[in-house]
Amino acid sequence: MKRHRNLRRCYLFLLGGWLVTAFYFLLITFPLIREGQSQDQELAERMERLLEAGQGRSSEEVLERIERLRTEIGALSEIEHDPARGVHFAPEVKNMLGSPFQLLEYDHRKFVIIDRIRGLLRTTDVTLLEDWERRFPVPGGESSYLLWAQLTVIDQLIRTAIEAGVKRIDDVRLIPAQPVANSSAALGSKPELAVQMRLTGPMDAIHTLIMMLPLNGDELAEIGLKTSEDPKSSFFISRFILKKSSAEAFDEVSLEFVANAFLQPETAHQ
Repeated sequence: MKRHRNLRRCYLFLLGGWLVTAFYFLLITFPLIREGQSQDQELAERMERLLEAGQGRSSEEVLERIERLRTEIGALSEIEHDPARGVHFAPEVKNMLGSPFQLLEYDHRKFVIIDRIRGLLRTTDVTLLEDWERRFPVPGGESSYLLWAQLTVIDQLIRTAIEAGVKRIDDVRLIPAQPVANSSAALGSKPELAVQMRLTGPMDAIHTLIMMLPLNGDELAEIGLKTSEDPKSSFFISRFILKKSSAEAFDEVSLEFVANAFLQPETAHQ
């Protein structure tokens, strides 16, 4: 009888131990396994995204790419703070920048610009969009400096395209200024003026235009490219699309781009 009681106690002890083990597995071990599997899956997904971001590069190549981007950002910051990269105004416009804005002076200057472009069109085969005279800015709520800069930049871009030898200027328009996000503060805080253009012409003319845009008037003169009598600003091309114009015109291409001009921060908000 005593032996049966001892045997029963042994079974109960084994059963209790098995139940404790089962409860331990269900309450502690199994959740830990599931959490580990979840972390492994999340890590695999992050590694996959990292590899996609690195385009299959090794960690050393990714770090090298990051360092190269930092160098390019630093170079851009130096460029945008170089006075030679800012908007170059004609002498008569410079004289008006420090004076109170006069609508009559602005309208007269715009008339002179439009008349000069019409003169260029008469001596070339370039075709401008029908309402191109209306693409010049009209006084609104912007500062007088920004208004003069907009007038100057559109004038210089149109004349540069004509001098490069394009066939048609299909579109030219100012792009409204966008607020700068905090994440891009490393690119610099110098205000910019953006203009979108679309034009068509021979590949040689498009190539010449792309070469001329980043250079100011003095730099163009040094390499022997044709320049007008007024100073020319240098423009940073933020993006462009180059495509074949048509199947019939073998050497004719269409170019759409955004040209950015750097403004002087100390005077841009006067």
